[in-house]
Order: sequence, then C-alpha cells, then structure tokens
Amino acid sequence: MSNGTCFYVLTLIATPLRTLDLLAQSPQVEYEAYTQFVEQWRSDVEFASTFKYSEGRSVSFDEGLAERFVSGEPIRTAKGVLYKKGLTVRFSLRPDSGNWGDPFDEMSDQQVQIRHMIQQDNVGHSIYFTAREQRLQGTAAAGPLSQGYISPLAPFGDYRHSLTDLYTGSVTATKQVGLVRHDDKLVEISVSVDIGKERWQKRVSLQTDMSPPAIREMELLIESGADEPEKWNVRRVVRLSDFRTCAGGPVAAKVVRVIETRAGEIRTTIWNSADLGRQMVSPQDFTMDVPAGVNLAGLKREIDLGRPRQIELRKISPDILGELVFAVPDDRPIEGSPWSLFYAAIGLVMLLVVFFLGWRFLRPTRTKSIR
Repeated sequence: MSNGTCFYVLTLIATPLRTLDLLAQSPQVEYEAYTQFVEQWRSDVEFASTFKYSEGRSVSFDEGLAERFVSGEPIRTAKGVLYKKGLTVRFSLRPDSGNWGDPFDEMSDQQVQIRHMIQQDNVGHSIYFTAREQRLQGTAAAGPLSQGYISPLAPFGDYRHSLTDLYTGSVTATKQVGLVRHDDKLVEISVSVDIGKERWQKRVSLQTDMSPPAIREMELLIESGADEPEKWNVRRVVRLSDFRTCAGGPVAAKVVRVIETRAGEIRTTIWNSADLGRQMVSPQDFTMDVPAGVNLAGLKREIDLGRPRQIELRKISPDILGELVFAVPDDRPIEGSPWSLFYAAIGLVMLLVVFFLGWRFLRPTRTKSIR
C-alpha cells in the first residue's frame, strides 16, 4: 500500500542468558538482536514434515483463532510436504477439494530451482528446471508457487522479508520500535510506521526460554488515518503452537492465520503437521519421482521421456541448465507437430506474397502492349 502508517508486533522466544544480556539495552538494540536470532534460525533450521492445509471463512476473528469455520460452508483442504535442510527447501501441495488450482511440487538449493506441475494421468505434466530466481535468493521459499502459502518458516505467507520487520515496499519511513517484557519468558516487540494516510502496526510476541528465540504470535494491523472520511482496517493475526525440537531450534507444528479484510470478511488458514520432527531430513527428501511421458524443460540436453526416472536436486548443477524449452525424446522432428505446420504455413504465405507482387509489377507492361 502506498500511503499510510504501519505497526508490527512480534513475540519471540530466546535463551535466558541472551535475555539477561539484553536487559540493559535499548528497545532498538533488543529489536535488532531478536531479529538476528529469528532470521538465523530460519536460515539454519532443518526438519522433515508432511502437513494438512485448510482454508475457509469464519464467523468472527475469535472463531478463526479457535480454528472454527463457518458451519455448512465448504472448506478447501490440501496435503503436502515441507522439507528443509539449510537453505535447501522442498514444498508440495496437492488439493483434496475446492477450487484450489493444480497440484505442484517445488524444490531449490539456492542455485537450481525445480518445479513440477502435476496433472491427472500424467497428461500435461511438466517439470521446469531454472536457475534460482534473484528475488528469492537467500530466502526459505522453495519456489515462486509456494511463497504465498503459510508455514512455520513464513507465518504470514511471506518468505522474502524479515519475520520481525515491517515491510513497506519502496516507501522510506521512520520506524518506531517499542518493547515490553511481560516476564522472564515473554517479550513483545512492536514496530510502527506512518505512511501517508494509512497507519501500519506490527506486533510480535517471543518466548524467551527457548533457544534460539521462537515466535509465538504475530499481528499486523493496517488502518485508515484519522483524517480519512471512511474508516477501515485490515488485520492479520498468526499463532504458532505445538513446538517440536529440531536441528537448529524449535519449529511449530501448527500455524493458524486469521485475516480480516477491508470488507470485513474473516478468512482462516491452518497449517498442521502431525509428524514434524520425528525424522531427520535426508537427501532422498529432495528427490522427485518422474513418471514416463512427463515433459522436462530447461535442460541443455534432451532426455528420454519414455521411461520413469528420478531427479535428485543435488545432482542438478547450473551448468546443465539451458533455455526453457520442452525436451523431446530424440533429435528427429516430431511428425505432425504444431511447429512443423506453423513453418509450412509461413512458407505458403510468403509464396503467395511473391506471386501477388510479381503480378502487380507485370500488369502495367501488359496493358501498354495491348494499346
């Protein structure tokens, strides 16, 4: 949004020693320290999980936070996997019901990005190999399709920005930082920014008896300014719970996000994993099984599509990536392919143009000779 004020509140969990070290510091110093803790956790943490994704409308904000949807209305559900080892990430989503679009599977190691667009009966299946998108470099997003979905790595569904910061686009504004220490286990950080006629507020709650700090709740409130004739607000609240011990720090097995739109509609989304933290993530978790007949696009050399295969992310290096062109089984032209017909049509059109120009040029000469 272009004009407005912003406030962001963040709740973090840190070790008692780190908390004591920060007690004598200013709110700005503590805010920067907790931000560093959280972003380092998001970079280093490792885990394997399958999850269920649910989305629908709720009657009120409290009903949404209580994970209750409007009775009788359809709920969109899906299943997926989320694997993370350092900044190597895989995210897949397969809808169960509702108008949710096509299923997909994405994974990336910050150099190569692989996206599998899944269709029924292998018809229209495509796997795209590309270099890592610049805008996603250094983030925990598996790819462009998964970056809008919530997870423990992105409670607001935004993998590209700091969890504790208030993203205001290209607008440069002075942030006001506040900090409230409720006890030796809970810290609440607030960030606010005024941007034109809007007011933004962000609040983050952190529990400080975990190592490293862990976010328990986040709230983002965007509202109209005092001089606006029509009052409105957009509110988002995320609650993280059921933390599991993983390599690199605690990870929430449940994430609940509730959004109140400008029109007053309440939308609730739940990310829930029953097995998060039970097993260590392994290289096999970044291997795709490819059925026969699936299109492979973006490699320098053509691949035989006539048999099943496996794609291991660690074996795909940037130097084998080519232009994003669908591969064919061999070098022979495909009989009856659309491109063959296209070039034949162009040739016919050019022949007709030459014939017409020749006819126009010769016609005046013939008229004079008749006279």
